[in-house]
Amino acid sequence: MYRYENDRLASHEIDPTTPSKYVYWNAKRLLEVLKEVEATKKQNQDK
Repeated sequence: MYRYENDRLASHEIDPTTPSKYVYWNAKRLLEVLKEVEATKKQNQDK
């Protein structure tokens, strides 16, 4: 597995050999991204 130290999506806590943890972390990150997208949409509608 490649490690990108400067990538904010990369996390040193994630061990790819534990898929359940990895999937959980990915889902958590995806939810954060979706929230950001929704917030951006609202801001654009308010203009």
